[in-house]
Amino acid sequence: MTRREAADDWSGDVIDLDAPIDEDDDDDTPLSGAWPWHGRRISLVAAALVAAGVLTAAGIVVLQPSGKKQDDPLLPGMTADMPLHPDAWPKGARLVPPTKAYPVDLPAPRNPPLGKRWWLRRSQLELQFAFYQRLADVLHTLLPPSAGGITLTGRGSFILASEHETLHVQFGAETFPPDPRLPPGTKEPSKPDPTCADLDAGNRALNFPRVCHQGVFPNGETFTVWTNDLDLVHPEQHISAEGTYRDQSFMLDIGGGPGEPIALPVDGARLAAIVSDPRFMQLLDFSAENTHALGFAVPDENIVRAGPPPSGVRS
Repeated sequence: MTRREAADDWSGDVIDLDAPIDEDDDDDTPLSGAWPWHGRRISLVAAALVAAGVLTAAGIVVLQPSGKKQDDPLLPGMTADMPLHPDAWPKGARLVPPTKAYPVDLPAPRNPPLGKRWWLRRSQLELQFAFYQRLADVLHTLLPPSAGGITLTGRGSFILASEHETLHVQFGAETFPPDPRLPPGTKEPSKPDPTCADLDAGNRALNFPRVCHQGVFPNGETFTVWTNDLDLVHPEQHISAEGTYRDQSFMLDIGGGPGEPIALPVDGARLAAIVSDPRFMQLLDFSAENTHALGFAVPDENIVRAGPPPSGVRS
């Protein structure tokens, strides 16, 4: 299965797409904060950090938000006829709605095995559609012309098609709330993102053929950009930027399909420059400020945390 198919079908590593679909499922509980990239990309970084002794095992189970809103129905996915200027676009936002419509090749909406728990509100999907169209415009502007034309193919999924090859692009952003087990008025101590030194130590321990480049935002927060070459364990050649910005985890990945040798359109330094470019950071600011409207936020009441509360809290 290609990465695009995995993203479109929301298959991940745990959902059996061949399982019977419950057409009578009347649970209209939408899924929030779950992305196709979350398990695959973050798990690679986590594996390297565990191998380096930087990260210990911990579990977070994301449950589903509840509630019904009759005038904002649940839908199984975005559709190509959604507006570029949705009513849900926040008034006065620094990021303005897109003015150009990029090609769309969305899969036909389907009811996956988990039923309506994978659906989102119409307002969220419309805002996502406009947000991804704006993201397509920014990527088209910042990537070199040789990368080719860009097409929106799913939630955070794009295809870059040039005369010579086809590349897959995946974007994700996700925000988790503070730990409610902490005393009132206290905050969980901030944890710095892994550095390239951390990742390189884990990569050597696991024999990952990856090269890391350290990126820095203007506010001093850091992120990592790493490239992965074809090998038996990771049969995809890609470059990925990952980190935390304004308390949201984000990822931007560009690569080919399994077993496809490609010429990446950017190196680590160029992708780091793209992510820290003001035009891309406007998108990150917008998603951080509108996580609930976009469906990027995980509600506090729907997280089950394992282990004791974090120590070293601050007021």
